[in-house]
Order: sequence, then C-alpha cells, then structure tokens
Amino acid sequence: MEPALTLAQEFILLASDGATHKWRKPMHSYLHTYAAGAVLIELLAKEAIRIGEKGKLEVVRAGYRDDEAGQWMIRKLGSAKPATIKKWVQRLYSRSRERTELFEAVARPLIRNGDLREERHRVMMMFSAKRYVPSDASKDRIVRRIRAELLESGPVTRQTALLTMMLETGKLLKGYFSDYERNALEKRLRELQDEQDGQWKSIRQIRKAIEEMDFTGIAVAAAT
Repeated sequence: MEPALTLAQEFILLASDGATHKWRKPMHSYLHTYAAGAVLIELLAKEAIRIGEKGKLEVVRAGYRDDEAGQWMIRKLGSAKPATIKKWVQRLYSRSRERTELFEAVARPLIRNGDLREERHRVMMMFSAKRYVPSDASKDRIVRRIRAELLESGPVTRQTALLTMMLETGKLLKGYFSDYERNALEKRLRELQDEQDGQWKSIRQIRKAIEEMDFTGIAVAAAT
C-alpha cells in the first residue's frame, strides 16, 4: 500500500510539473512559499495548530509526528514569537534558507518513493540549479481523484478540496482541466464552503488562509 501524501506533497507534485504548466510554472521562491502555506493549512485542518488571539497561530499538538515537514513547522512555531499566517508566510518567503529547508522536508519522501525526481540543470548556461520532475503516474493519480470527487457525485475529502483551492489560487488548474471543468470545480468549491455540517465548518477560514498566502506573496515580491 502506498503511503498517504500530505497536502503540501500533492501540491508540489502538480505545481512542479513543468511539462504541463510550461511558463506558468511557479518560480522556486513561489513554489517553496506555496508549499510552506500548504503545510500551515494542513496543520490547521488537522487541528495541530489554531488561529488564536488577534489572529496569531498557536501550537495545539506540540508532539505532532504525522510528517517531517509538519514537525519542522511545529518546532518553528513553538520557538518563535506568535504571529499571523500572513506574517509567517512573509517570513518564509523572505528567508530562503528556511523555506528551502521546509521544502526539502516536504520533497524528501516523494524522492525516496519515486514520485518526484531531482535534477541538476544549467541556468543561462552558467549557474547550476536544481529542479524537480514529478512522475506521470503520481500526478495522474491526483488529478483523477480531483475529477472523481469534485466533478462526479462521490464524497469530497477535505484534502482534495484544499488542494483544488490552492491550485485554483495559483492558477494551476488550467493545465489539467478544460474551461468547462474548471468552472464546474469552482462552483463545487463554492458549494462546499456554504455547507454547514461539521466536516466543512472551517473551510472558510482555511480558504482565507490560502488567499492571504497568495496576496502576501505578491506583496512581498513587489517590495523586494
């Protein structure tokens, strides 16, 4: 049985897909920051952290052991001054060493399992750089699940909904779905956000976290 992938792992498998996205593929700084945002969002969804007083993140499960990247983030949150999601995303965007450490913690299990391949290449024929290439089987499996859960009548898992929200925010759905399918996906996401049952009670808050993450990345990029 294949190990379950985290939200951040599924996101980077699709977001790093240069063959599909071509020039639309996020730059490394954005890819790393989105992955960091996905780790935060998954920790919120699992109630390992929460949004406390004045919107600042608080650690709820200091003994979190579900995945390496989540543990890394819990340690950082626990040892730093409390801050909002927006402030944390700004910090990780501006500190390349930290965001690279976190990204590698997300990517390592994927590389070990063969879901992701790490390659070295030359930029402008001068600088050595690293890029990641997802396996066709891994990305196809994720896309099929999104289609089955959100475009068909089956139950929708929280992770599929969150992943699709992140892909929508990052404008990365176009490579995998037609215009008609993307409209249907966005409509289904809006319906899920409007549902009031317990499973989806925090969907609005998490959606806001995704949107803030995107706006923060744009603002910080413009400032730098």
